[in-house]
Amino acid sequence: MTLITDEEMLEITGAQFPSKQCQILKDHGIAFVRRLDGRPRTTWFNFNHPLHSRHHSFEEEILEDEEPDFDAIYRGKEKTNPKR
Repeated sequence: MTLITDEEMLEITGAQFPSKQCQILKDHGIAFVRRLDGRPRTTWFNFNHPLHSRHHSFEEEILEDEEPDFDAIYRGKEKTNPKR
């Protein structure tokens, strides 16, 4: 994956200040990291595939699943192991 250069970031966002560049990326759902100097760093993949256009995440799958089978947990406690 190719990183977007500082010059490309300036052209993409139209903003010269790193804080404004970060805000623009955030507003458009583009994943990025903030470097120690405050400038945003991201890849062309992240730019071309904003977070809202990607498939739902693993966390969303968990939330959509049915409730766990708590009876299975309780049945597991009933088992005794006389010799350990």
